[in-house]
Amino acid sequence: MVSLEFSMTLPGNIEKFLVFSKDYESFSEYLPQQLKKIMILEKNDKGTVTEEILIFSSIIKKEIKQQSLHYEKSKTNLISEILTGPAKGSVINTNFSISNDDTKIDVKISLKLSLQYRILQPVIVKWYKLILQGILLKMNSKILSSDKELRG
Repeated sequence: MVSLEFSMTLPGNIEKFLVFSKDYESFSEYLPQQLKKIMILEKNDKGTVTEEILIFSSIIKKEIKQQSLHYEKSKTNLISEILTGPAKGSVINTNFSISNDDTKIDVKISLKLSLQYRILQPVIVKWYKLILQGILLKMNSKILSSDKELRG
């Protein structure tokens, strides 16, 4: 298992980040070239199960289908557990906090890859980081533009 951590401090409102971070089906709008489709399969007290079709195209172009369970550990801490696919057993822990007037986002990924994908581990780790950063940056832009529209 490989661990990856990164933090971002963005000017978007923390409450809106929390709402947008749970709108799983809209993630493919942020990065349509990498996230082909995200569907909600089940939603209950334990969380939301989604199915994602990811497009991995750095060395070879490959579609990867996986299912994930997303839930709130606390109001500002979201967990995603990969249930099926090459990254089965991986966990993404996203924590949101207020830093001055901005939102600080701490992401910790415990990436577990199946044997056939381990040779690509460095590329896949980089890919996951870029995808998550891209989603957060696009969310931030959406938050800022919606705030601008409310003021305008």
